[in-house]
Amino acid sequence: GNVLNIPLEIVLDKDGIIQTNTFEQVVCFIERDDKLFNLSLKITPKVSEKMNFSITSKMNDENIVLFYRRRARKLSVRYEISNEVFDWKYKIKINSAKILAKLLPKKNEHWIVGENLGYSAQDNGMMFFKSAVEKKITENVKFVYRPEYLATAGVKKMKGMIKYDSYSHLLAYFRCDLLIVSHGIRDVMPTYYHNNLKKNTKELIYLQHGIVAMKKIFFHSKSYNGKIRKMVTSSRNETGIFMKEMKFKKNQMLESGLIRYDYLEDTSKKEQEKIIFVMPTWREWLISDKREFMNSDFY
Repeated sequence: GNVLNIPLEIVLDKDGIIQTNTFEQVVCFIERDDKLFNLSLKITPKVSEKMNFSITSKMNDENIVLFYRRRARKLSVRYEISNEVFDWKYKIKINSAKILAKLLPKKNEHWIVGENLGYSAQDNGMMFFKSAVEKKITENVKFVYRPEYLATAGVKKMKGMIKYDSYSHLLAYFRCDLLIVSHGIRDVMPTYYHNNLKKNTKELIYLQHGIVAMKKIFFHSKSYNGKIRKMVTSSRNETGIFMKEMKFKKNQMLESGLIRYDYLEDTSKKEQEKIIFVMPTWREWLISDKREFMNSDFY
């Protein structure tokens, strides 16, 4: 789902528990489809002792979730599709795909690759898939995508690419032995299971879509039901961060670098003038408002 982060000044005591006199209640107002929607969360000693807490309310066929991560000291609002929006016909599709996946013969391992919930086909997920196709590996590899993205981005469909949430996606998910993602497990999981990640029993390779340095990432070696087989890193320093801060084991680390860099072309020798180009990262919430961007630390 879409996530909106709301930074708040949270005061913790020496045991890392929210001091309840900081604030007693959080109320979040959301306007969607000309309707005002609100969530109210009372902060009590019992609630504040938890690492994470959340409250969910429904609006139409959607869920709005207000949740707090104690390590991040941040409240977030997540918008997600409710499972109730899937009718009985879709549930029949799911069950038939499960049955068919067990009946179909399988010589080699099946992998399913994705990135950014299917809204991208140019990051490490796509480059991994492209490399697998070019090298003609023995594993059966599929890449999930959304047609609307390919149309707007001008990306050409390749053999082995399957539409997100289609029957082919469902079948590939149930048949696969390994999930390979760049942003998160929802990159390849059908939407029906997005709100219940505990149902996933498949191992996962996390390609990442950037390099961890100063940025905080709030997951650990046991995330995704402890199914992270390998976490890709780009340096010894980054590997150390994952092992020290997020308790990953050495055999979970794959210090190979980001595969998208393998497809970069070095044109520096063609240039007469030597120029070092520096481009800082950007944030989605700044791209639509020029004034807000110019007043931010990114300008």
